[in-house]
Amino acid sequence: MGVRENTVVLYTSDHGEHFNYRAKNNKTTGHDDSIRIPMILSWPGTLPSARVVQGAAGLEDVVPTLLELCDVATPGDLHGKSLAPLATGARTEGAATYYVQNVEDFRSYAEWEVHMAGVYPSDSRSHFSPTKDWDRQRALWTRTHKLVLSEHGDHLLYDLAQDPEEELNIYGAPKGDSFNQYGHYADQHDLMRDLIENLMQHAEALQDDLGYQLADLVIAELKQG
Repeated sequence: MGVRENTVVLYTSDHGEHFNYRAKNNKTTGHDDSIRIPMILSWPGTLPSARVVQGAAGLEDVVPTLLELCDVATPGDLHGKSLAPLATGARTEGAATYYVQNVEDFRSYAEWEVHMAGVYPSDSRSHFSPTKDWDRQRALWTRTHKLVLSEHGDHLLYDLAQDPEEELNIYGAPKGDSFNQYGHYADQHDLMRDLIENLMQHAEALQDDLGYQLADLVIAELKQG
């Protein structure tokens, strides 16, 4: 057995990029442009090749996946889940739902940028500002919909079956507009309630106070509606 046959390779990335097409926060929104990244596993002779797995996974799954493939015990306090069963073919579908937390607090980034500007004065990094109003978001992806809750901006809901590019926000539909874009969307209350309950379960499991608070506010809005 050569080195390649004794080496597992995982290729991925840290984030996507929509180049300000979506909003000012060009890589921290809940849209697929920002959060969808490649993940490719290769291990000749051990993992089947050319398999595409449907479903969701994330960077927190990388460590438990590599540990299991290398027969190393996985610590019990890791948030991620091993993708080894998907890679080997023991399972055929990934997670049906996925919870997304965008960058928690850009003030830490702003402090880092200020520090770096002091170390390297010629390196201008002014796009992160301690006073800039960054919008923290929490999102829930399912096979059919994506719900994005925003701390300061608009909440978003996309029908991924009809709108995979996430162009039409149907949160609160139906709503009137001159082009009748929303005419075929029924009231979203029941769907919203299911999505919110699912999102709250993820937030509670991760002890994510912001996600739980945002979901709680939306539930109150639904009750009023």
